[in-house]
Amino acid sequence: MREPNFSSPAQNRAAVVITSTLYDRRALDCTATLPLVNSLTHLAYMTSTSPRIREILAADGGLERLVKILATCQHTDKHSLWKWSLAFQCVVNVGVRGTEAIRSRVVEAGAVHVVLAILENFMNALEKARIEKDQERKQQQQQQPVTALSLPTLPSSSPSSSLLEHEKHIKTMIKPSPTSTLNMLFVIPKRRTFITRTEKPKSKPYTASLSSIPLLNNLSTDAILHREEDILLSLQLLAYLSKYPTIRQAFHANHRLNVFSVVEKFTHRLHPAAIVYWAGVIMRNACRKDEARGGVRQCANMQCGKWERFPREFAKCRRW
Repeated sequence: MREPNFSSPAQNRAAVVITSTLYDRRALDCTATLPLVNSLTHLAYMTSTSPRIREILAADGGLERLVKILATCQHTDKHSLWKWSLAFQCVVNVGVRGTEAIRSRVVEAGAVHVVLAILENFMNALEKARIEKDQERKQQQQQQPVTALSLPTLPSSSPSSSLLEHEKHIKTMIKPSPTSTLNMLFVIPKRRTFITRTEKPKSKPYTASLSSIPLLNNLSTDAILHREEDILLSLQLLAYLSKYPTIRQAFHANHRLNVFSVVEKFTHRLHPAAIVYWAGVIMRNACRKDEARGGVRQCANMQCGKWERFPREFAKCRRW
C-alpha cells in the first residue's frame, strides 16, 4: 500500500517538506525519515524565531503531531534519534517562547508526559550505573589476595615476657601507615561522583524504564538522550509551564507521578549548575502565589499540599 505522503511536483519533490520560508502542516505527517528530519530542522528554527508559527502549531494540530512523534518513535538508529531530538526541540521552543494560551496547549498535547519520561529515564540510568559500579567495587575487593601474618614461634621459657613481646610485634605489623588511613578517609572526587555516593539502593531490583515511550525504553545507559542538554531543555520547559496556577495543579494531580517530586531530585548540588538552577526555579514556582485564591501559597512539602488560610501564613516555616 502506498505511504500516505504528499508529493510536490511543482517543486520536483517526492514529499512535501517545510522550508525556512514556508510552513506546511502536511509535511509533519510524512512517514519517511529523511524528509521529516529535513522539515523538523527548518521547523526548529521557525519555532524559535516566529510567534506566528508557534500560534499556527498550537491551532492546526501540529503540536499534537510532534508529541506523537516523540511518543511513538521506536528505532534507535542515527536518523530516528535525530528526528526525535529535533521534534523535542520544536516542542520546547513552542513552550518556552509561547504565550500563556500556547503553553496551556503544550500541556494539553501531552508534552509533560514526555518530559517526565525523559527525567525518569535519566535517573534510572544513573541508578543502574551506580549499582553496576558498586558491584564492580565489591568484586575487586573479593579478588584482592588476603596475606596471612607470619607469626613467630613462642619459646617455652618465660611465657609472660614472650607474650608481651609477641603482642607488641603484632601491633606494629597491623598498625596502618598514616598515608593509607588518609587515603581511606579522603577520596579525591571525580566526575559523576554522585553516582556512587547516593542513598542506599531500594529493595526492588533495577528494572527498565517505566516510560510509555518505546524509544526511551530501547536506549542504552550511554545513549544520546541521556545527555545533560536534554535534561536542561526538559527543566526549562517545566520552569516556564509551572508559572501558571492552573498548570501547577495539573502537575500535582494529572500525571502518574508528581512532577515537582521528580524535579526535586535534580536540585542536588552534585548536578551541574545549570540543571540545579532550573530545577530550583521549578521548585520555587511550586510555592508561588495564586492570585485567583487571594494571593495564598501552597505548602512546599510535596507530602502536605495544604494551602494558606490567609496570605503569608507559611512565611516563617523556613525558620523552624
